[in-house]
Amino acid sequence: MIFQNSDGIRYYNSCGLFEMPLHSHSSVEINFVTCGIALYNINGADIPVKKGEILLLRAEAVHKVTITKPETTLISFELDLNDDNREILCRIFEKGEVYYIIPSTKLIDAVLDDLTFSLFDKEEQEVINNGILYLFGLLRKSVQSRLVKKIKTYIINNFRQIYSLEDVSNHFHFSKSYIQSIFKRETGRSIGGYINDIKMNNACYLLSQTEIPVCDIDKHIGLRSRQAFYHLFKETYNLSPKKYRSHFKN
Repeated sequence: MIFQNSDGIRYYNSCGLFEMPLHSHSSVEINFVTCGIALYNINGADIPVKKGEILLLRAEAVHKVTITKPETTLISFELDLNDDNREILCRIFEKGEVYYIIPSTKLIDAVLDDLTFSLFDKEEQEVINNGILYLFGLLRKSVQSRLVKKIKTYIINNFRQIYSLEDVSNHFHFSKSYIQSIFKRETGRSIGGYINDIKMNNACYLLSQTEIPVCDIDKHIGLRSRQAFYHLFKETYNLSPKKYRSHFKN
């Protein structure tokens, strides 16, 4: 059986075999399996989604869902988001990905249970709204965690060409204040501090494991001048690059 409440939230409750034909949506679709397992076919690939998991489908992804267990239920809806939140939600997908699954947690299970019981009770609208807002908060957090991992990987792979927060912000097409805030919340470090950490780690390697002259190290780690390298190294390790190298030579 398929129900839809006044807010456009679709609720599927299977009684034996149920299969929805192939279709797609013009915006990101969010799916919650509240009981059992639902089998999604997404662009030709079979993807099982278990109780408590959250499945996000990219806009225009061709998919269908099949339910074979009588106890399986799921909730599916599209959020009416403002432009900023829609952009954030879309960022969860890696290049070429058409779906993303957020694993089940005890908190997700509890919220989904509340949603299931409250969905068609008009007096429980506040519970429904709070549940959806909470779940969207989890989606935002997942997007942000993924973005922080991407930022770290980008800096590690390109630190020689990265000089500032602005370089990172331009690459990911987010404002400097936004990526700085989520990075610091996730890691406890500023992006500038993380960039310097990577540069200094590589400087230590070059000083201890190679014969590159100290005066040329700045060029190999992406600092703008020899003076900037000396200052940052001394500030980080409380000794000069020359003394650091001497320590390893002796």
